[in-house]
Amino acid sequence: MKVTRKQLLKWLILQQVYLGQRDSSSLAESIPAHVPFFDQSISLKTQVHNLVISLETQELLLINSALKTPSYKLSATGKEVLFSTTYKWRDIFTKQLHCLEHLLHVCQDMQPSKKPVHLSTDESNFLNQLCRSKHAMMLLMLLELTKWQEVENEDEYVSIAKLLKNIQLYYGLSCSYTTFTKGVSTLIEEGLIDLEWRTQANNQEVRFIRINDKGLEAVPSYSTLVRSEIETTLEKCKVTCAFLKRMPNEEIDHECANG
Repeated sequence: MKVTRKQLLKWLILQQVYLGQRDSSSLAESIPAHVPFFDQSISLKTQVHNLVISLETQELLLINSALKTPSYKLSATGKEVLFSTTYKWRDIFTKQLHCLEHLLHVCQDMQPSKKPVHLSTDESNFLNQLCRSKHAMMLLMLLELTKWQEVENEDEYVSIAKLLKNIQLYYGLSCSYTTFTKGVSTLIEEGLIDLEWRTQANNQEVRFIRINDKGLEAVPSYSTLVRSEIETTLEKCKVTCAFLKRMPNEEIDHECANG
């Protein structure tokens, strides 16, 4: 199962139809009330409308078009998909919650993490989608770069590719290499990190970076910004986790047996 906001929204549509929301308009209104990662907006209404059509095409939803406003219910296959993925989403959001708590602890301590987190690449990208933090990745770049300063007789410079890999490993956040290099460029422009081009054995020019004194001084201000963003995301995640636990296991098991 892919771990994306789109897949989550598909699951929520199935779940809300199961609970009694029968048309796309009421679905778009009910979803943000349960999962605050989605906002009441025209964009959400459009997404829900398009996904409802897609789920109908996949025969996960059945439509009653005889009514003035088309009404939907779950097909047997739709119920099976809903119940089989409910546990998966619970597990995914539990991991996201633990990772957000870890990130908040890092922000509060302003120290690089020495403990790896255990998220898949999909889960790390999903965490980035949930956070939508403008500053988190840049703070983690600065913190992670301090590791190379603390190790004696080690080169203070690190390649951008290795830095991105380490951030996913120790903090759980990930993004595309292109997006990551844009963040690196911003820190270079702000004078917080130094850039050095190095020629590799294959004659390829590779960018290496290190944190400088100005970058070290900027860590507290970045931490303050990111802490606020992470706290907001963490609260949304707690609400979502509580919502995912609300459907009784007995009801799920009963429906699976009879779906």
